[in-house]
Amino acid sequence: MVVIDFIFIRHAQRATITKAVLQKGAQPSITQEGRLKSIAWGKSINKSAFFFRGTYDAVECFASSFARNQETAKAILTGLTSNNCIIDFARHPGDFSDSLLRLRRDNLHWDEKKVAIIAQQLVKKGSRYHSLIEERAKKIKKEYLLKKVLVHLEDLMNRDNSHLYQALLPFLAEKRAKECAAKLSVTLYDLLMDKKEVALYLERPLTFIIQKINEYSLQDKKHILIIGVTHDFNLAGLAKGIIKNASLQKLGGIPGYLSHLHLRITSDGMKVKHLTVYYNDKKKQMNSLIKERILKGTSFKP
Repeated sequence: MVVIDFIFIRHAQRATITKAVLQKGAQPSITQEGRLKSIAWGKSINKSAFFFRGTYDAVECFASSFARNQETAKAILTGLTSNNCIIDFARHPGDFSDSLLRLRRDNLHWDEKKVAIIAQQLVKKGSRYHSLIEERAKKIKKEYLLKKVLVHLEDLMNRDNSHLYQALLPFLAEKRAKECAAKLSVTLYDLLMDKKEVALYLERPLTFIIQKINEYSLQDKKHILIIGVTHDFNLAGLAKGIIKNASLQKLGGIPGYLSHLHLRITSDGMKVKHLTVYYNDKKKQMNSLIKERILKGTSFKP
């Protein structure tokens, strides 16, 4: 039997994306904590019987052109310590790995206008979140901060959701602020990721998966691991497309650092026998249309 493990994983924890960083066109690196967790994730493959204790006949690792993705990939490989790894890191925006792991089929990272519209709707007057924060502002006599915080929340949803929690702390208790930030983020992503949007994120990775299955069907290898270090929007689109009836709310929230989608393909060398999907190590049911497309696209030969 031939087993191919495809793992699409979000990059590790990174530094804050500020307005200044965006204006300069710079890309923040991963933090030391992010690097250590990436190494530990790589080591976990070596220790897992499910992953053949890292003894793959071939390992391929892809990363987009952003520094945080390439640094995450290098740290994972440090932990994995594979001697037979093929590395393909994008050297320039738009390179193959960039097109696969950062850009959608239309070569955009995300629909900035759509994100801005949704973010505005979520905090506009009369919305659930506006009412919640306004009510708390009145109770703690901080009405004067209301407009500033709502503008800040909208801005964060356009560039860095990870700091919504800190923005809510002046008005909400710690636990409530975390819950509200998580719900705000996941609502934004689920509203953004409609069927049309998901299809844009899904097309290139799905074509890549089919190509790799066919490629390895002609080789004398039994266990293959393919890792792609991607971004939160990309991983969200993949998860919603590949997992049956998926919403990010049902999956536990937006993809966090090192969240991953794992697709395991098992074949007998002639045809695909099993397709299994996992999200953050939990087995999920696969979208039947995606399963059918993979089966139709693969052409194993005896």
